[in-house]
Amino acid sequence: MELVSSNLAEVTADGLTTVDGKHREHDIIVYATGSEVASHGVGANVNLYGEDGLELEKYWTSLGGPQAYAGIAVPHFPNYFIVLGPNALAGSWGYTISRETVAIARIVRELLDYGISSVQPRLDVFEAENKEIKKILDTSVSSLIALAGYTLTPVLDPGSHPCGQLLARSNGKDHGQQPSQRQ
Repeated sequence: MELVSSNLAEVTADGLTTVDGKHREHDIIVYATGSEVASHGVGANVNLYGEDGLELEKYWTSLGGPQAYAGIAVPHFPNYFIVLGPNALAGSWGYTISRETVAIARIVRELLDYGISSVQPRLDVFEAENKEIKKILDTSVSSLIALAGYTLTPVLDPGSHPCGQLLARSNGKDHGQQPSQRQ
């Protein structure tokens, strides 16, 4: 195993080449950016382009944050599937990864079996699902916690949130700062 921290020039079928011209052969490449997932999600969603040159991160910004259909697919990005996508975490990472990889495998199997060249969620279905998710999250504790940045819902002012007082006062003690003000 080797940590490569220099800039990449190219990823090939058998490895990667850095800007200094050094080629490293690898079976597995781990893309670990340590970056802000709230703006572009988990995984290789940076500099990802879909239909008509649309960049995923810019698309998500136009929507108010990362969104996906069933946590795995985004309109305008055909044949692009996300594991641990926006609004997808269901109890545990292991369960979610298992559930999503099975769903993606079924979709890919259908593509191959029926000779379909591409698939992506319909925009109306995508919008309806994410509207419903936002409606639910707007009244949940999840929208107040730090990880809420990887959902549609920004961290809300607890004073206007049904669960806000629950988190602002725990163990009968007032913690001074509201959760939305904590660093």
